[in-house]
Amino acid sequence: MERGSEAYGLFRSEARPEVVVRELKSITEIMAQYSDIRSVNVVSVGNRGDRRLNPFIEDAKERGLNYMLHATGNERMSNIDVANDLVMFLNQASQLPEMMMPTEYGSGRIIYEENGEYLDR
Repeated sequence: MERGSEAYGLFRSEARPEVVVRELKSITEIMAQYSDIRSVNVVSVGNRGDRRLNPFIEDAKERGLNYMLHATGNERMSNIDVANDLVMFLNQASQLPEMMMPTEYGSGRIIYEENGEYLDR
């Protein structure tokens, strides 16, 4: 079975997990008007099944990025399309005071697969 389009977002937030989940759900509903992303889920910042992601995750942990999102797109989207929309998604999240996210450069990371390898967006 072929995987659909997907991307990962890693970010730092001082908000409690239940606040992050609630606010991300709200952003997902708003972004549905502008994006073809099907879902955005908070997942554990831990090693994923795909070992190629592990160096990115280890670096994120060292930088204090404590939340990870997994976004999937519809059948028309490529992985880079999902990654680009995930950037918009995280930009929206960073504007919410409840998310308690730093806005300085380097406080987030977007990762997607292209030609068999994972890349930073």
